[in-house]
Amino acid sequence: MKIFAYSSTAIALALTVVLFALEVRLAERIGLHRLVFSGVELNGAPLVNDISGDVTLDFLDDDARLPRRFFSARWQGFLYLPEASRLELHGAGDDRLDVWIDDELVIRRFPPTDMHAQVRDLSISAGVHKVRVEYAQHGGAYHLRLEWAPSDGRPRSLSQHRIFFEPPDDSDVQLVQWTSLLFRVVLVLWLGPIAIGLVAVARKITTRYRSRPTRQRWSRERRLRAALAVALAVVSARAVVARFPGWNPESLWVDDVIFGSLIRSADLYSIITIPTHHAPGLFLIWRGFYELFPDPEWSLQVLPFACGIAAIPIMAVLGTRLTGHVTLGLVAGAVTAMNPLLSFYTVYVHQYSFEFLLTALFLLGAVGVYSPVSGIDPKRFGHIALWGGVAAFFSVASLLVSFPIVHLGTAFACCGRRFEQTSTRKILWWTIVYDFTILFAVIFLSNRSSALTREWFSEYFMPLDSFGAAGGFLAVHGRNLIAGSMPNGAALGLPEWAAWGSLPFVGVGVLWLLARRHTRYLGLVSTGIYAAVVVSSALELYPLGQGRTDVFTFPVGILLFTAGIWGVTEALVAGKAGVRLIAAAAAGVVAVTYPVVVDYRQRNDVRLVNYLASSSQPADWIVLSFSAGYLAAYYGQWDVELVPYDTSNGFVATVVRDNVLHLPLRLDYHHPAEGRRARAEHHRIVTDFLEENRPARVWFLAYYAETTNGTDWAPNIVGVLSENGYRVDRVLDTTRGTLYVASM
Repeated sequence: MKIFAYSSTAIALALTVVLFALEVRLAERIGLHRLVFSGVELNGAPLVNDISGDVTLDFLDDDARLPRRFFSARWQGFLYLPEASRLELHGAGDDRLDVWIDDELVIRRFPPTDMHAQVRDLSISAGVHKVRVEYAQHGGAYHLRLEWAPSDGRPRSLSQHRIFFEPPDDSDVQLVQWTSLLFRVVLVLWLGPIAIGLVAVARKITTRYRSRPTRQRWSRERRLRAALAVALAVVSARAVVARFPGWNPESLWVDDVIFGSLIRSADLYSIITIPTHHAPGLFLIWRGFYELFPDPEWSLQVLPFACGIAAIPIMAVLGTRLTGHVTLGLVAGAVTAMNPLLSFYTVYVHQYSFEFLLTALFLLGAVGVYSPVSGIDPKRFGHIALWGGVAAFFSVASLLVSFPIVHLGTAFACCGRRFEQTSTRKILWWTIVYDFTILFAVIFLSNRSSALTREWFSEYFMPLDSFGAAGGFLAVHGRNLIAGSMPNGAALGLPEWAAWGSLPFVGVGVLWLLARRHTRYLGLVSTGIYAAVVVSSALELYPLGQGRTDVFTFPVGILLFTAGIWGVTEALVAGKAGVRLIAAAAAGVVAVTYPVVVDYRQRNDVRLVNYLASSSQPADWIVLSFSAGYLAAYYGQWDVELVPYDTSNGFVATVVRDNVLHLPLRLDYHHPAEGRRARAEHHRIVTDFLEENRPARVWFLAYYAETTNGTDWAPNIVGVLSENGYRVDRVLDTTRGTLYVASM
């Protein structure tokens, strides 16, 4: 063993040195020849003449003497492909960008008529290909992005190992091939010494373990716990890797921008009092992250990401505490990792992963509250009551979780066999504190809902017209509520019916918990949470079966599913532990092999605000579409004012700047008559504004300027500007918006 270890280590070390030498030699040949010029014509004496590893403008940050406006740059070199490939070439820039491959123009973007990002699907043969990239900055903001992606892959920077600043000869090509091959070989060879080292460490630990007295040795159960803890760590790490592609997008999605504009508000009082249909405490936490971290996107993604990942081990602990079996705990953790909605909202700036984690923590606390021997534990009960009242100011949905836990606990304390006067008094006192806190929270939060919000969710409120209507509603939406807590069969490559196969275990889990004395309290709590959601839906207070608003109930479904497996395996005469271990292994393998990969919607709308901020003058007037107000409020450098507004969000974000016109909420229309009324309204608002001010230059930021049927109404505003004698130019296009400039 020692000889093998020493020889394999020596071979791996020697090849690593060879690989390092090849990398150094290759580094002398790779890169692009870069020239930077003063002026936009790519001529004259170059300001920079060097070799660049990639096509970016990062070099401007390294030298303050270089111009930021009215300059041009050229990158040229040779791309080597070992085999024929289909590639997507992504090009975006502010301003002009041209890309040639083998002297064929594949991307051309020229302001102001062609400012949108371009994607070209190219079929490139194996071999060496000439590449040339030219960029010119014509004033205003500067930006450049050139990336490639394999077909249906994620865009990435240009590969340095296959780009040469001079035509590569056979030795260069062989150098690339040998370097790539040797890298893979070295990676595999180092696994041998590492594995041998781990074995040696394990043997040393085993030797020490065997030398200890019998009472100090690990039991089989402890070894199983350690193994399953490692498996849970692998499942959690795999979830992190699968969700990491959604981390730190270029721009936030429109719904997240709305939250972001509220979080960025300089007025903390507005964050607390603005009548949006969300509890204010969560926004204060987000505000703290926004102040701590400079990045405007991931500073708001930190909280949902952390909550979505932390929910996996918390649910595993919950499953273990409930059943007493670590194998079933791993099942609960793996099912949590595979939940598609929880995974999705781990990277989006929403409250849903936070609410999932809150429910899991409340259920974890409820597991230890009741015992058939000692009854309700006053200390644990007091903690739940206290935190239940506090949580209401951070999550409205937490009320539907903490209320059944607290009041069922009170009922058990008052009606249980082990009635103790002192303990019951403490429990009643904590219940009164909880109820008064909740009453204050309800009064405080009551003005944060609106008729428009209830109308938006009207189809998810249970009808009370007849028993038949109510039963039909529950049959569909109630089933969706429970099924949503289970992994999606389609996301795992399974047929749709496979997801419904888990529902019988949920039903068995309810019956199993209710049938046993020491779990009956938790069984009633679980059914009580579902009942609270149904009652809230009937009272038009909270939607049922909508999808994302159900995420806070998913820990209940996962818990009942785990209890169902517990009950089914408990009925076996023999082999209970083996079946549970198989279930845990299967859940863990599926969670690691088929993780729910989450990517953020690719948006680049921040460029609209950056361009507007850098190019507009104080005397210029700015017209913002309704949603553009949120975008400018979050990404802009202006102060922000939040104004209550009759929308489903409850407020509109306005930019505190002289000479800004905020257009009202977009006018939806589906018929020609409605379209004519919308155009007339736009005409009146913009014409009144122009007649009063007559500015020399007007910027119009049209972001998310579409009706519900997809009709773009931005041309209405452009038409009004043209009618009033302005020359309107299209300056910049992004994924959801367009920036126009109108001049007299």
